[in-house]
Amino acid sequence: IDDARPMAEHFLTPDASEVLENGIDDLERKQASQFERMEAMADLLERKGFDVLPAREGSLRKRALELERLQHLEEQWMALSKEIHIKLSPWSQTLVDLFQKERAELQRTGKDEDLDKMRSELKEVILDRTSRLAEVETTITALKSEGWAFWAPDAVKPIDLIEWEGRNKQLKRLIDDHITLGERLRVIGDEWSLERDSLVAYIHDLERTGELERGVSRLEQEMEACIAEGRQSITQWKDDGFTVDDWFERVEKAPKAALG
Repeated sequence: IDDARPMAEHFLTPDASEVLENGIDDLERKQASQFERMEAMADLLERKGFDVLPAREGSLRKRALELERLQHLEEQWMALSKEIHIKLSPWSQTLVDLFQKERAELQRTGKDEDLDKMRSELKEVILDRTSRLAEVETTITALKSEGWAFWAPDAVKPIDLIEWEGRNKQLKRLIDDHITLGERLRVIGDEWSLERDSLVAYIHDLERTGELERGVSRLEQEMEACIAEGRQSITQWKDDGFTVDDWFERVEKAPKAALG
């Protein structure tokens, strides 16, 4: 419009047709050039993942406004893409890929509300992971302070969060196992005190749970075998007419001595 305004006066001059024709040709060339530039801009935005169909239709002004809007959004979406990579990479590449896929899908529509939605999702995920990591580290610190020995880093890496969440559940199960093994160990008679005391050293060492389990089971089997042999001998003496009633209790309390 601004370029055409100076030509308006020539419409009142009969001999200005040549000037008008040249001026209009020039305006048409300028307009064609503008359309070409906007098409190139639309192609670029399309390659970056936007739906640019509305920017290819309508008047020059309408197209220009739509392209300007998309350009502004493109800057924000690209900033969000970098933020996704920077903030989620320490936690999980899979998480990065999922967010980038969602970003590409939502970006295509070019809606402001979708941009806000993704920012909120990203913030929520970071807060969730951060709080979970803090909980994992707090649990590890608490277990160590209670005397439980197991390998754990001073600070869990974000990328190891899922693994350590699983390990913490396993640690709690191991602790329950240790408590149960300790109770079983307490039942074993004093005649196995040397072996029992050597196994007590494994209590609180969660990485030696297997050794503790095998050791306690072995002592239980030895004690049970000794009691069974003692009962068999006592029953035989009883069958031969001896009074052995109190020996059944004795073999329970001190199977090795009673058997001897």
